[in-house]
Amino acid sequence: MTDRAAVMKLFANKFEDFLNSDLDTSVTGTACNNALLAVKKEAGEELGRDKNERLRQFSKESETATTRLIRLACDCLGPRGDEKSGCRQDWLSFCSLKSFIPSFRSNRFNCFFEAAAALIFHRQQLHQFFNSGILPDNINSKLQSVHLDIDDDKLMSCICAIALFYLKITGPYWRLINSKTVKYFEFNNYVQVLHSSLSAWSSDPRQLLEPSFACVFGDSFSFATSPFFTSVHDFITVHETSLISQALSACCAETLIVTERQLSDFLGDGPYSGHSCKHSDETSLAQLAHCPLTNLIGEGAFGDFDFDCSKRRNASLHNRTSLHTVHRNKTMKFVGSQNARDRQHMFQVARKFAPLLRRESKEQDIAVKVAIKQKFADNQQRKIDRQITAMEKSSRLFDSLSEDGGLCKTSSDVDHLLLWLKSCKKSKLR
Repeated sequence: MTDRAAVMKLFANKFEDFLNSDLDTSVTGTACNNALLAVKKEAGEELGRDKNERLRQFSKESETATTRLIRLACDCLGPRGDEKSGCRQDWLSFCSLKSFIPSFRSNRFNCFFEAAAALIFHRQQLHQFFNSGILPDNINSKLQSVHLDIDDDKLMSCICAIALFYLKITGPYWRLINSKTVKYFEFNNYVQVLHSSLSAWSSDPRQLLEPSFACVFGDSFSFATSPFFTSVHDFITVHETSLISQALSACCAETLIVTERQLSDFLGDGPYSGHSCKHSDETSLAQLAHCPLTNLIGEGAFGDFDFDCSKRRNASLHNRTSLHTVHRNKTMKFVGSQNARDRQHMFQVARKFAPLLRRESKEQDIAVKVAIKQKFADNQQRKIDRQITAMEKSSRLFDSLSEDGGLCKTSSDVDHLLLWLKSCKKSKLR
């Protein structure tokens, strides 16, 4: 769960520029990732593949072993992953149950936590898969990294903490904000429960380890019936819980900070806190009744675009935008709700302006292609300029060597050059 909720590229770029100009240091990574880095530092021990001398050189200081395992496992075993270095088809044929490992490229903030729960669920099968002989003996470094990380109990304890975080906090929260039953002016009740719970769990997360406690928001959004729930608690019963508690405490503390930043409007004296909503007029409450709880406008558009590109690779931009606009805005549903006369008028207007819209889309396509070609030409020109600069530098060095006697390829050339330099010195002395 990050402290940056922007999903539109232009806004995100402007916001990043503002942060870089306003802050002395750049803060990167998720809050939970930073918390787990602190846990690793306190433990003072290498985890997973970091114990391997050859694979240790690929590790990043800003990425924890838990993040690395989740990212690489999804890339190798999940959908839309690495087809060259991964082994998804072998994994699917070996897996006796349905594979729950998701794609790491998702528009949902909690895909990181969901993937952790899937790894705990499939851990025994993954261990058997990598030791079954299905894969060749000389597997690539990426698969070897996943294998070594999966076999590390301490690393999997950190993964278990993230899985618990998904089952009891982020997963129910995602269900909450996508539910149709919770109104905007009722959202503050859930946020305040989340805030107080995170505050308590930051110092003592033992309640999260208990199977009897299913969800921070109650049974309505619980994951108690999920297959992940049983597998995660089975893992807890046979492993040491001290590291799991430590990781949970750190994640809760960081998520508490993020909650206070992003959901401050629903806490304390915020404009949508309980106290403020009680004193709001009926008109404002009526407007809030249909206000969505999510910021998925941009995320949904990008998700549709990615799916459409994978299914219809040769479709034009005009075709994609038209279909997505009709789908997202529910245009046909609106048209169907009108009477026959209004529908006829709408279709007449659409037929009148359709050629203009199509022409503008084609002009936009041409402008985009021209900009891409110009950028490619600029890159090529910069490459040629670098080559010319390197050639000029090499030529200057060659001329300088030629003036001082030329290149020495044999021992006789060295003797000849030394005699020539000695004679030059004598001539200068005279």
